[in-house]
Amino acid sequence: MSHRRRRRSRKAPASLVLLLGAVLCVWWLYRAERSTAQLDQGLLLATQPESSAPAPSETVAAASTVSESAPPPPQPIVIETPAQPAIPVSTSDRITPLIDAGRDALSRGDKLSARTSWNEAFQLGVDGEREALLRRELGRLAEETILSAAILTGDPHAERYVIRTGDVLAKIAAANKISPDLLANVNGIVDKNLIREGQTIKVLKGPFRAVVRKSTYTLHVFLGDTFVRQYPVGLGADDSTPTGQWRVATKLINPTYYP
Repeated sequence: MSHRRRRRSRKAPASLVLLLGAVLCVWWLYRAERSTAQLDQGLLLATQPESSAPAPSETVAAASTVSESAPPPPQPIVIETPAQPAIPVSTSDRITPLIDAGRDALSRGDKLSARTSWNEAFQLGVDGEREALLRRELGRLAEETILSAAILTGDPHAERYVIRTGDVLAKIAAANKISPDLLANVNGIVDKNLIREGQTIKVLKGPFRAVVRKSTYTLHVFLGDTFVRQYPVGLGADDSTPTGQWRVATKLINPTYYP
């Protein structure tokens, strides 16, 4: 009996040691779990301010992203006033100033400017008294500036020419697209075959052209676009004369007229 008690008493300290070891393990596990929980809680609390209040650099990046994605501010609307179309000036409004300019130029002795202004007015198309006035004045100026030996400075229809060795009047006339008779008449040459070297003559720059007005039975002669003369013409009966453009092939002096 005493022997059994002695053996139990020896086993008691071992059981206490085991019990104490178990308690210590439980306590140590409890402390470890609690420390881990506190550490996780601390980490969570520490990261919350970072998520709710981002770093300055992240804020700037976010702001720049918003500004790039946002639509641009509206541009001011500029309404351009369309250019006003040019108001056409009527022909009658242009003719009167041209006639007045021709009169003023003639009063100053500028025949070339007077001829230019009046011829431009005539080309615009006039009728009645003003047409008769312009035809009369242009015909007179043509006699003085075109069909005479006078050469006006700056006249586009005439120039001086000096006769050279081997020249003949017909050759000079052909080179300028006019007739030898006209060239002789303009320069007062009686015999077309008698010209001398060194002689200065006036040469017109042709060709001439003619326009027939069937309504008035008249023929207008132009040098270029400059009116020179008017002639009466006879036309076919019952308006049988055709209209169109024609080239003169044969010229007859004083032809026989058959009524």
